[in-house]
Amino acid sequence: SSSSSSSSSSSKSAEQEADVLVCNTSCSDSGGETLAPSAPYLRPHQSDVSEVAEDDIDNEPPNDPTASISAAATRCNRSFICRSIAHIVSVIFYGLSYVPFCISLLLHSAFHSCRPPVDPSHWDVTDSANRRYWYSAITLFLTLAAYSASTAGWISDDSVLGPYIWPVLGSTLALHLLTIRYVHLRPELCRLGNDDDGGDEANCYRRAFAKSNWRNWCSAAFALVEFAQLLAIPFGGGVAWTSPPGDGGDTGGASDSKVVNTVQDILRTFLVVSNNEMVNLIFSSVVVGLFAILVGEFIKSRRCTDDRLGPLLYQLLPGGLFLTTVASMLRVGKVAVLPGRKVAVLIGMLLYTTPSVFVSVYRADLKVYLSDVRYAPMLLCRERVVKEVFAVVAVYMLDPESIVGLLVAAALLGLAMLWVLYDSLQHSCLTIVNLRRYFISFSVWSSLTGLVVVSGHGAVGRVLLAVGQICLLLFSILCWAFRRRSESSKPQSANGKEPQRGENEQENREGGEEERRQASPMASSEDSLIAIPF
Repeated sequence: SSSSSSSSSSSKSAEQEADVLVCNTSCSDSGGETLAPSAPYLRPHQSDVSEVAEDDIDNEPPNDPTASISAAATRCNRSFICRSIAHIVSVIFYGLSYVPFCISLLLHSAFHSCRPPVDPSHWDVTDSANRRYWYSAITLFLTLAAYSASTAGWISDDSVLGPYIWPVLGSTLALHLLTIRYVHLRPELCRLGNDDDGGDEANCYRRAFAKSNWRNWCSAAFALVEFAQLLAIPFGGGVAWTSPPGDGGDTGGASDSKVVNTVQDILRTFLVVSNNEMVNLIFSSVVVGLFAILVGEFIKSRRCTDDRLGPLLYQLLPGGLFLTTVASMLRVGKVAVLPGRKVAVLIGMLLYTTPSVFVSVYRADLKVYLSDVRYAPMLLCRERVVKEVFAVVAVYMLDPESIVGLLVAAALLGLAMLWVLYDSLQHSCLTIVNLRRYFISFSVWSSLTGLVVVSGHGAVGRVLLAVGQICLLLFSILCWAFRRRSESSKPQSANGKEPQRGENEQENREGGEEERRQASPMASSEDSLIAIPF
């Protein structure tokens, strides 16, 4: 009896242990709550593992945590790679599609002059009434692209583009004129708002540079870049300013001073990057490609103008580097004989010039801004069109050795820029504008006196240059002092504040921010300012 009781108790204990193992395994497999890990994780640490048959352990499916983690990481990496590839493809697609998008808007405004132009953020190409403009724009874009690509086949390898570039240049210049007309038909784009006037110069200077706003300093840096671009022709080596009078070197820019030669090389870089054809092609390709990628990124990610990349897309690439990029591309197109480089120049002009001028409509029409230095879209459009015309004339049409024609073109460019900056309602910071006016006047006078030097009167030209620059500097200082004095004696209102811009300027900005957001549909951070609704 004792033996039977012991055998029965041992069999019961074995059955209970088997039930526990089966219960743990079933709970873990069914997904329910388990107070202990499943059997495969417990068995290596149990003392009675010998009671379980070896074949049962071998037949159970393995459950390795490292393998599951590795599989999940592989799936995550594959998903991330797929999403990245899809995002890159979308960015490239939107960057290329923005050109026909601009053309469709311009065609609509050209054929519907009696109606107000459509805002870019509200332009719906899926509408049946607007679809024909979208199809026409795509047709025009593909036609110009096919023409650009076909030049590699029917232009001989030992000849340059020559007059074959004019269909693309003529089309882009016509689109620029339509862009100016589009901006002109929208009065809110022709000038800044009533709360965006420049005010007195001292307050503008304090608002623009007394606080650490890097966007304001970008505008000042772009003014210096523009100054260097304007000085590239009169001081880039074509005029012998340092040659002594009577040595016959008035028309040659070579100098024995290494410092002078270095300065001349640096100034020439701001207009045309290099005399090397490949360097110019690489620089212009990088700028055009980066600009197209940023446009596509802003569309795909629905970024707005207040984004940190905004100054790069709206100011630097289409503004500060516009003249240098276009001039470098035209220099390559003038001297290139390889078919691939000719096609690259034509495609680059098609993808860069029209969007660079049209993208200015997104800048100053907003009522919510982050920079104190702002320009109206009309001013930006005119400025970029004038610079492109100068690049076409000075770089592509004129001979680089024709210093007289280049000086005349530089003087006309400066006068045109002064005309563009004439309207005081199209800019917000008078300090920056006056600085630009001084730089432009300096370049115009330098070009005019350079004409005197190359005509054979070197001594007279050098004296006129020095006297004229001193007089211009004194005149600028007197104008600034007179304006400061007139602002200090300006009559104030009864509460001791100025009638237009008082001490509560910051309060008015903060208090009316919500109202200005509602007044401008493009100021919403939820909508992308560049939208192609596919």
